[in-house]
Amino acid sequence: MSTYVFFTFSAFLLYFQAALYFLLVLPSTRVNRSFVATSLALAWMSLFLFLFHLTDQPRLVYLYDRMAVFGWALFPWLASLLVFYLSQNQQKWIGRTLHFFLPLMVMAMIIRYQYHPESLKFFYRHASGIWYFSAYNQSVWVIVASLYNLICALLSIHMSWKWTNTTWLGTNNKKKLQSLIVLITLLLFTTLALLSNLIIPLLGSSSMPPLVHLAAIPLIAGLFFPLVLLNPETYLWKSISSLFIRRIHQLVMFLDHNTTVDSVNRHGLKLLGRTHSQMVDSDPALYFSDGETLRSQLSRAATNMPTKPLDCDLLPLNAPAIPVSLSVVKVNDSFRNIVGFVIVATDRSKKEALCVQVAERIRMERELRTLQKNLEKRVETRRRELLETNDLLKNEMWRREKAEEQLLADMQKKEGLLREIHHRVKNSIQITVSLINMSFCELSGTQPDAVLHSLFGQRLRDISFIHEYLYDSPYIGKIKFSHFIVKATNELRGLQLSARDVFFRVQLEEEELSINQAIPCGIIFYELLANSLKFAFPDGKNNFRPANGRREIRVAFYRKNGLFFLEVQDNGAGLTMINGMPEKKGVGLRLVEKLVNDDLGGRVSYRVKEGTLAIVEFGNKEPGNKEQ
Repeated sequence: MSTYVFFTFSAFLLYFQAALYFLLVLPSTRVNRSFVATSLALAWMSLFLFLFHLTDQPRLVYLYDRMAVFGWALFPWLASLLVFYLSQNQQKWIGRTLHFFLPLMVMAMIIRYQYHPESLKFFYRHASGIWYFSAYNQSVWVIVASLYNLICALLSIHMSWKWTNTTWLGTNNKKKLQSLIVLITLLLFTTLALLSNLIIPLLGSSSMPPLVHLAAIPLIAGLFFPLVLLNPETYLWKSISSLFIRRIHQLVMFLDHNTTVDSVNRHGLKLLGRTHSQMVDSDPALYFSDGETLRSQLSRAATNMPTKPLDCDLLPLNAPAIPVSLSVVKVNDSFRNIVGFVIVATDRSKKEALCVQVAERIRMERELRTLQKNLEKRVETRRRELLETNDLLKNEMWRREKAEEQLLADMQKKEGLLREIHHRVKNSIQITVSLINMSFCELSGTQPDAVLHSLFGQRLRDISFIHEYLYDSPYIGKIKFSHFIVKATNELRGLQLSARDVFFRVQLEEEELSINQAIPCGIIFYELLANSLKFAFPDGKNNFRPANGRREIRVAFYRKNGLFFLEVQDNGAGLTMINGMPEKKGVGLRLVEKLVNDDLGGRVSYRVKEGTLAIVEFGNKEPGNKEQ
């Protein structure tokens, strides 16, 4: 076995032992975990470099180097991460580069090398039996690998340099030495690695085998020394001491490895009535009544033997003794060496008072449990009562729902009966009209007979039409009068031949009238519309001609200021007016005035200008009734 192979195997053992030590002895921190990962990557690479130097087959050499790529590709990135965590660097761009960009380059190189190792380097056997390698200069992947190693090296040196500058401004000498050693080892390793792994292979020289795993020995040693031997454990010790001195309200005495007093917390100094300078480097047994037993407890703790709490008296200066209970704890460093001891003295009087408080609390908790059980019983009883009440309410609601359903059925039945009444009234009126028509057909047809026929037949037909519309309406006792006007206009226009060449303009609002208002208002509308159709456009008047050249009748129904307005206007010949009223009033106009005054409680007015305008105005009240 050659010296090179021996050193390669020794490097594997060295890296593996360093990783085991950090895993088994030191606490698990980010820095320590990074060191373990870096050491394992170097150990993995060294192991497979050792193996492929034991064979003379190129196929096995490339196989072992495919396995070793996981070590030599991951090692630069892991070393940079270690320096990043160790220096506590806060630069975001470095953190993003280390956590996102470099891992992608590592994965790309590993995948590419597994697929085609000759794209990075090729091996050949030296006369001494050692496998040498040269970089494949014409491959892009050689440039990627070189760029990756240069980025890792420059980042590590940059972080270490900033760390060194920061620590040298402080007063912690151990941190100064720690940062300086890391910087020097990084510079040394970077120089050796660039020479052995990049510059010489790129120049095509075959005078040296792979040396990066050997060049990393100073780096691992330089990182191991500041992480273990220069680890500022005294800082942690002092931090804990400071915490106890400031916060703990018990006597806490810190002893060095020689069992002499190193420091005492503030509360302890107050209890003893002494100053810190009086107690430093003194024997702790001087301050307790049973000093010999305390020394024995310290000796047992130093030899890892179990110790029990010691009951004795604390001896303050110029004050009565205080009963205390002592506990002794040994403090070790990472190498299991004794750093010192901690003595904690608990005031037994306070402990006894605490026991009384605990007993009182236990008694109160028992009473609370009893009260809780009673409360739960009352809650359960109340819950049952509420359930019973809920059942009663459900039954009552069911009965009310049944009653409401019965009322609804009765109401629907009554609505049906009311519709039937309206229907029967309409049929009765129709029969009456038919009988009147039949009777007049048998008469001689004189003028009085024709008048009677007009009075009775047409009015009864109007009332019949209103009842017909009422029982067809979905609202019992209410009529949308605008719908009635449209339907009545169409019917009257169809019955009278003179209305077929008349143009109707309708202006209506959706208003409802009661049955007591709808019947007289319907008769009034029929009379006014029939009057316009009959007299507005008489034949034989050569001088009369509408202004716009066509016969028009406008019908309007609307509500304004709480009053209803029904308007019928034509552009015909017009009425002869005396004092604002028609000179001649026929049966129809007299009937209109009577219905408006007596049934609607309103008034009717006429205006003559290019035709006749009849305006019926009435309120939303029925005569003799309250407002709806």
